[in-house]
Amino acid sequence: MDIKSNASYIKGLAEGYEIGNDTKEGKVITKMLELIEAMAERIEDLEAETVELRDYIEEVDEDLGLVEDDLYLDGEENSENY
Repeated sequence: MDIKSNASYIKGLAEGYEIGNDTKEGKVITKMLELIEAMAERIEDLEAETVELRDYIEEVDEDLGLVEDDLYLDGEENSENY
């Protein structure tokens, strides 16, 4: 179960136990559940961004490798001509 599903499950449990804003404790629990849901959404967003950034870095690394190969090959050819 992912983090967002867990947050929804916990919220469902609280609703099933009829925890509401009637008591001080209920208010605290309700706000905590809202916070957990917001955190779960943000974590999910960050995970998606991390995957996207990792893919981008891999592409840049591959491109840099090609540039390095070209530079080193040119350097070897130039040194052989002298």
